[in-house]
Amino acid sequence: MVDPEAVPRWLRRVKWALPAALAVAVVAPVASCSARGEPGVHVSSPRPVTTSAAPAPPAAPPPSTTTSTVPAHAGRPRVELFGDSLSLEAAGFFTEQLTLAGADVRTSTLGGTAICDFLPAIANDEEAWHPAVAVLQFSGNSLTPCMVDHATGAHYTGEALIDRYRIATAQAVAILTTAGTRVVLAGSPPDRSGTSAAHLLTDMYRELAASSPGVDFVDAGDALTDDGAYADRLPCLPGEPCSGTGAEAGTNAVRAPDGAHFCPSAPPTVHDGVAACAAWSSGAWRYAYALAGAAATVGGLTVPPSALADAVWIWAHSGACESGPTRCH
Repeated sequence: MVDPEAVPRWLRRVKWALPAALAVAVVAPVASCSARGEPGVHVSSPRPVTTSAAPAPPAAPPPSTTTSTVPAHAGRPRVELFGDSLSLEAAGFFTEQLTLAGADVRTSTLGGTAICDFLPAIANDEEAWHPAVAVLQFSGNSLTPCMVDHATGAHYTGEALIDRYRIATAQAVAILTTAGTRVVLAGSPPDRSGTSAAHLLTDMYRELAASSPGVDFVDAGDALTDDGAYADRLPCLPGEPCSGTGAEAGTNAVRAPDGAHFCPSAPPTVHDGVAACAAWSSGAWRYAYALAGAAATVGGLTVPPSALADAVWIWAHSGACESGPTRCH
């Protein structure tokens, strides 16, 4: 546990990160979930379509993108995270970890989106902020206008979805690497249904990274699996609150009840447009650690061993823990 006297001083330097640290998405990151549905409610998958030319990206970034920015400091590398609802849940921990590592951090995340939704934002941020490292995490949503096949009017699915993501990811990589930004393509964990595009996209990201100078790949989703298979619970990490009892003693829930997200409590508490996880989100921490670790390595940084203890202290004293700090551990 961190020194209570030291943490408030650190918190004042990163107080902007606290709301994001507790943020969770309300849109599942798979093609079978509705961007306009209620939290955890699944609807029918879009019908299959044939491959066609990819439509042009939207003229502007998604209007409701959740963005968190740290004022840049001289000599500190800039790291930016673009992603869907999984990144939204992990964004606070990601920011905390990399801030401790010595980076300036910006996150742009929105549930239900695909990478093609973010092409204008990526171009704008590359020009205006010019990050040293950009992490791209998108798990296969096909819900927004840029994921509609203009020839059929249907959303992309199957091989057509992977092709659309491949084209948009290559465009994003070109924008970033041409300006000198290093790129990390991140894999996503499988969902409980086993029908998400996560595995196919992970393979595509790995192949694209292997053939693209200045691009790295991290299978961040593997941090949420049991030897590659979907897992609801995993052994508790040393130093984190451990909620398992009885047969589940020594384990933590790492996935949400919907089998797609991370927050183990349902539904999350929403206030001023921010969804707060009332329980310790071990899944969000693990995913953020995988993303941040890859970004730190590329940027020549190291996430300090104290990061988990700091995050636990912040969560327990931030009001997210409804039972009070002593019962949160």
